[in-house]
Amino acid sequence: VGVVYKLLESISDLFFGTMQNMYHYEWIAVSNVLKGIIPLASFTAGLIIWKELYIALILMSASYFFILLCSSIEN
Repeated sequence: VGVVYKLLESISDLFFGTMQNMYHYEWIAVSNVLKGIIPLASFTAGLIIWKELYIALILMSASYFFILLCSSIEN
């Protein structure tokens, strides 16, 4: 699960590179803020509700993927 998270992180770096080439700095800033808040909240909720690290990591990776999809669709 940690490998999936790192893979998504490297894919998002590729998207940010293309967004920088198109001068979409505002989308990069919003995406980075969301990538900090939402995965942390989902990880915390997974630990509090289910008390399982594996589920918390899956939720964190899924929320990161959702943010990545939303930011790539907008551009």
